[in-house]
Parts: sequence; C-alpha cells; structure tokens
Amino acid sequence: MGVLFKSKPVDKAKTGANVRAFFKKDVQELQAMAGRKLTGFITSPNLTKTGSSNHAINGIESCYLEAVNADQELETIAAAINTCSEKTKKIIIMRCIEERPHRQMEEYFCLSKSQYGLYQQKALCEFAANYARYGRELRVFAEN
Repeated sequence: MGVLFKSKPVDKAKTGANVRAFFKKDVQELQAMAGRKLTGFITSPNLTKTGSSNHAINGIESCYLEAVNADQELETIAAAINTCSEKTKKIIIMRCIEERPHRQMEEYFCLSKSQYGLYQQKALCEFAANYARYGRELRVFAEN
C-alpha cells in the first residue's frame, strides 16, 4: 500500500492452514453447541433472535446462552462467507464445510492439482480477510 497504510504481507500458507483448522475444529464445535449446521445460515441468512430476560442466569439459561452465542458466531461466519467471491464461496462450502475430497474439487473446477491448490489458498485467504472485518483474525502476517 501507500505511505499512510503500511501493512505486513499475509503469509498465505500459514493463513490457509489456520482457516482449514478453524473450519475443522472451531466450526464443528460451534455447530454442536448451536445444534445447527453452518450451511443453514448460508442458504437462509435472515435469521432473527427473540428477546431475553434480565433476571439471574441459571444452568439451563447458561446452556441456552452458549447455544445462542454459538448460533450468532455461525451467523457471523456465514456473513463472512457470503461476502466472498462466488468461486471462493464454492471452495469454502464444498471443501471446508462439506469436506469434499481434494480430487473432487479439482474435477469440479477442471483444474490440475497444483492449480486448484493455488485457487484454494487464495479462497482461504479471502475468507480470512473477510472474517477479520468482524474482529476475528485468522490471518498470519509474514515477519519482516
């Protein structure tokens, strides 16, 4: 960038690994807590929540709040995915969420293994940049 906006370059390989681990571990846990799949948020992003009460929180309410928080985080992840380019959306959904095999992805996009690897890395970095807009940093910055 220019003089005013100097930022460190992103380490694409480490960022891609972070995003893959995020979808493999964190998103799986959020889905279990929310009792819902991330794909439901991507296909119908206009979900709303109903009110809450202001009294002391008991165990049942605590579990409910954890589920609501997980639900809201899945909504945030879906919003970050929805702001990605169409190709990135497809890669994230098919590879990271649906966990389709690498070979199937290569065939779907009609790309060689190395070409698809580059597309996937770019998609993972694009998602990480979009997710960072919500205050969640998955990017790894290169050391100078």
